[in-house]
Amino acid sequence: MNQEEKKEAVLGWIQSGCNYDEGVNLYTQFGKNNFLRKDFPDKEKKYATKIIYELCKSVGLNYHELKSEDFIPKVERKLPELKTIPQPEPEVEIVPSIETREEKELPENLQAENISEYP
Repeated sequence: MNQEEKKEAVLGWIQSGCNYDEGVNLYTQFGKNNFLRKDFPDKEKKYATKIIYELCKSVGLNYHELKSEDFIPKVERKLPELKTIPQPEPEVEIVPSIETREEKELPENLQAENISEYP
């Protein structure tokens, strides 16, 4: 396959919507990086946008030019939905104020004339 046919295959893949598994197959054919050839399969969440860039680079297409002209679809990563757990209402304890508390009677006052008599 010559370089022009490779470019057409990658452009066709981009125009068809960038199916990740098809992109992996194209990269195993055209890609130059052996590590990425082994690492791309089954890692769509991690490499969804990188595979587009690497395929363009491997066949000589200008990724940034294609992106600026809106040929490359925007791949959005879906974040897992967060479940909110309802929190129970905090219990509020009502403490009577000092004024409403019953006043306790104090013990009678002791009269001591000498300080040594105090306990």
